[in-house]
Amino acid sequence: MNTSRGTAAPSIEGIDAIAYTEAYFPTDSGWASSWSALLRTAKDPSASEGGWDALRSVCSRGVTDVRRRANLISRIDVVVAVPSRMCRWRRRGMSLPDAFGRSLHDALRLRYEPDAVIAAVDNVEIKRIAVEHRRQAVMGTFAVATRKLAGKSVLLVDDISTSGATLAECAQQLRSAGVSVVFAYTLGRTADFARGSAGGRRDEPQVHKVAFVDPPRELGRWTRKVELPTRNVEGSD
Repeated sequence: MNTSRGTAAPSIEGIDAIAYTEAYFPTDSGWASSWSALLRTAKDPSASEGGWDALRSVCSRGVTDVRRRANLISRIDVVVAVPSRMCRWRRRGMSLPDAFGRSLHDALRLRYEPDAVIAAVDNVEIKRIAVEHRRQAVMGTFAVATRKLAGKSVLLVDDISTSGATLAECAQQLRSAGVSVVFAYTLGRTADFARGSAGGRRDEPQVHKVAFVDPPRELGRWTRKVELPTRNVEGSD
């Protein structure tokens, strides 16, 4: 992450800087990309043929993107993944953020602390909650389960970010546990259909305006499927 390109602007609550691999387009967004399809498959690899290959491809590309951010790597003490809800973990037997965190450890030798952040509530289906209510809905639903992070610089990884609510809540819990710096990296960022980019969203004021260190990627790079819907698009947080 080249922090010189984005840390001056306001960021997601509790997070010092954030980067992502590529824009993500939900199935009902009216747009499509191979990366979005690959991410959806990798989130539940046992559910479809080629799912585990998709998982490996997603993690490999994410690792490659993080590797080229030398300034970010040099500032990370430990990698922590946004946890999966236990009901989802039991169904899938894995989580994409956890798999990505392990890949960062294996490929880049970054220290990874599995289960450092845990889901304290199991019945929150965030994508079914209106975007403007997500920050309040996730409050108190995560907890830090280790004392090893105090004073550390943490890279918080997740699969897809939409409103930033989950990242903000995890960051708050990490700060409360004594973490000094929180960077965030997501494999996908739900595209902003209001402004035609994969930067911030119309709901940004609900969390705090997001400061992305990557330049927005224009929608013209991908394929439009149908007319854009008027309702809120889905997302993981």
